Amino acid sequence: MPKWKRLKGIPHNMTRSFFGTERFYSCGYMGDWLLHAARKLGLTKASLNVLSASFEPTELNIYPLTFNADSLKEVIHKELIANGFETDFITEARINFQFLNPNIY
Repeated sequence: MPKWKRLKGIPHNMTRSFFGTERFYSCGYMGDWLLHAARKLGLTKASLNVLSASFEPTELNIYPLTFNADSLKEVIHKELIANGFETDFITEARINFQFLNPNIY
């Protein structure tokens, strides 16, 4: 029988995996890449569609971010299988980001 309560840990596991220290590319972690790109573009909000590994706005679809976002699908699938669910149980997964206004801070 599927364990519903354990699915509450998926958002934490995805964000911890994406922003963890094992996600280092060239000169920074994923948080560094994301913040630098958002400041450069003057963004205050962004969103990551986990299942398609794409960002909104599309200017954030740079190689280091999309490469590491692609592995987040595996985190979801492992959690679903471990808790007795089918791998297509989750149909949408997003991570929303908010950044400080670059004109003020």
